[in-house]
Amino acid sequence: MNAPGPTVLLAGSNLSVSYSKCFPGPGMGALCAASPAPGRVVGPSSIDFKVGAVPVFNRSNSWQAYGTFDAFHPVTPTWSVGLQAVDNHYEIPPKGFNKNYVNVGLSIKYTPTPSK
Repeated sequence: MNAPGPTVLLAGSNLSVSYSKCFPGPGMGALCAASPAPGRVVGPSSIDFKVGAVPVFNRSNSWQAYGTFDAFHPVTPTWSVGLQAVDNHYEIPPKGFNKNYVNVGLSIKYTPTPSK
């Protein structure tokens, strides 16, 4: 593959913050764990947010920002359905690339039950 432009050496650091929240179902009380509570059919629903930026130290007009959103809702103790959204912004993208990329997806997640 040929590069779309000349290579540039950049030095930066990733700065980010994230937030997660789970929503226990009826009969779970305040319990929010990766696996269902004893006697529960399914575990909690959850949402996750993350935003971040990558400032570049050796080129002031170059930076990246991104954000992610994930939501999962259990269907059975081992299967859940999810929605994901990711947004990436590149201030000075390589030649031939867009500045902003958005990706939205649906997923099915399998979590094996721990062996006893």
